Amino acid sequence: MQNFSKCSLAIYSLALTCLLFFGGCSSQFFDRNNLNSKQYAESDIQMVVTENKEATDIAIDILEAGGNAFDAAVATSFALSVVRPHSTGIGGGGFFLFKESGDINPQFLDAREKAPRKTQKNSLDQVSIKDSAHKGALVGVPGLTKGLEDIYKKYGSGKLSWSELIEPSIELANSGFPVYPHLSEAIKLATEKAGFSLEPKLIKKGYFINQELAQTLRAISEHGSAALHEGKIAKAIVKATRKHGGVLDENDLINYRAVSRKPASFPYKGFKIHTAPLPSSAGIVLGQILKLRDLQLSKLSNRNPSTELHLLAESMSMAFKERALKLGDPSFTLIDQYNLLSDSHIKKLGRKISLEETKMEKTLSEVEPLPTSTTHFSIIDREGNVVSSTQSINLYFGSGILAESTGIFLNNTLDDFSRPKNKANSFGLVGRNPNYPGPNKIPLSSMSPTIVTANGDPFLVLGSPGGPRIISAVAQTLINRLDYNLNLKDSVAQSRIHKQWQPPTLFLEKGGFPKEVIRSLSSRGQQIKESAYLVGNVSAIGVESNGKLIGVADPRRNGKASSRRPH
Repeated sequence: MQNFSKCSLAIYSLALTCLLFFGGCSSQFFDRNNLNSKQYAESDIQMVVTENKEATDIAIDILEAGGNAFDAAVATSFALSVVRPHSTGIGGGGFFLFKESGDINPQFLDAREKAPRKTQKNSLDQVSIKDSAHKGALVGVPGLTKGLEDIYKKYGSGKLSWSELIEPSIELANSGFPVYPHLSEAIKLATEKAGFSLEPKLIKKGYFINQELAQTLRAISEHGSAALHEGKIAKAIVKATRKHGGVLDENDLINYRAVSRKPASFPYKGFKIHTAPLPSSAGIVLGQILKLRDLQLSKLSNRNPSTELHLLAESMSMAFKERALKLGDPSFTLIDQYNLLSDSHIKKLGRKISLEETKMEKTLSEVEPLPTSTTHFSIIDREGNVVSSTQSINLYFGSGILAESTGIFLNNTLDDFSRPKNKANSFGLVGRNPNYPGPNKIPLSSMSPTIVTANGDPFLVLGSPGGPRIISAVAQTLINRLDYNLNLKDSVAQSRIHKQWQPPTLFLEKGGFPKEVIRSLSSRGQQIKESAYLVGNVSAIGVESNGKLIGVADPRRNGKASSRRPH
């Protein structure tokens, strides 16, 4: 040991601590020590990781037909719209973080839903997700199809037509697919939590079949995004929204544009982390968590698992408090993003964190976050193009509104806006004026598509579903890989925590932590709840020093990592 450098010794100790205390813990919900054959892959050529086998297979087919990562991203997005109707779809929106081969810096496309032009600051004050008469007020202007069209036109290979990228999803929607456990769970929870009722015609003999969506996708394949944003499909979306108290109109759909933005980027452990900028809170909150944690760890003379978890939880809580008080759509509020990540500001926040106890915050929200939809995929093609995309319709099946004759489930993303008097949204989050509703305003998001580079080259590509827990899942995966130097499989599989300021609860994945660690955290004043609701579901790709690609689909769900379609 005495021959180790201080840096090497620190890395060795941290990795050993993490493995000893967390790597051997089991959970009743998944086996973090054993990925199945679909969840792990290696390749020297290309890699795709999504939350569903069908979507991964379609993406691989596109790559093997000569398409690039951007073509595959388009095909994957439409496929996920079919096979994850509870998570995402063309009735919602998404973020795309991507890096063209040879470029040093990634780019970012914001295709998130925005508020209709008739939305007012107080128009959502009394609306709840269970309010059938007014849940249309929570429907934002869908943006996913517009974003996909922009990606295809600007970055596609040109070797495959737009319709060729959508055709596999049309066939999948027509023929259907088996109702898998997570979809079944989503149907059950949406029914219980949000009063949602799935039309029986969509499920036949254990298969989910949406032939109306197939017809809509056919129209989009023939006429582009205009098929959804204009004409009879647009009229059906408007009618369905207004039937349930919404104000969305045809001009909102016609005038929607996806927005190119500069990614949020910051250095960490010799790497550079690139993630989603505002109106996603990812860049600020993720950066603050990592920086605050590092600052507090530097003060320790004796490091142990419970102390490190305590400091991670307090860093999360502080960053989420900043989110609640200061963040929103940058087009409507001047937000000094650089100052929020500056060393001086981090030191100021750090002085409010105790190494020994949690700061007792007034409880403004007692809402435990609902299980959420959202999906993420990561792609690297043989040319070195990279796409990291997180997409959503917000809660399970979004608003639960199925636009007549279209097969489209409409989002309820405007629930992500803050409400006055600290009224919490469905995730237990509260907020202030920067995130209050307004015409054409984009609600604050937690979606965190992320690319980590080393000297300008891709090193790690990842993201997750999970509402505010997305940020926690991504942060802990980054810590495991970049700080503790665990391999990618273990980095993704380790037990996770989540604390978001309000409610002031420290959520632990149930069965994932030793009792002595939990007791120690409790003794520091942490209000602990072991939650059956898992913290995220990471889809990640790592690039080894020899160029080998490692794909990992989180064992928390049944996703698929693959480099080639089996023949």
